[in-house]
Amino acid sequence: MGAISIPLNAILPAGGIGCMLLATPDALTIEPDAAGMSTTSLAVPNAVALVGASLHHQIVALEFAPSGDFSLITSTNALALTIGVW
Repeated sequence: MGAISIPLNAILPAGGIGCMLLATPDALTIEPDAAGMSTTSLAVPNAVALVGASLHHQIVALEFAPSGDFSLITSTNALALTIGVW
């Protein structure tokens, strides 16, 4: 899972102005929101080989119009995580 920097509206026409894709989409999940909040988790195996590995995480929110079409696509800031570092 790597880091990149691409404007969302360069990829998807409904991308919000100023919103950036900051993490490569190597693993994707669909998480419904509850009252505007969403929670994600990733199980990391207890393996010495993974110590020092870097992960990048970001949420890209899809907002729908009443017609069912995407009305806006926005993104959060990205997290950069290193396994085994406190």
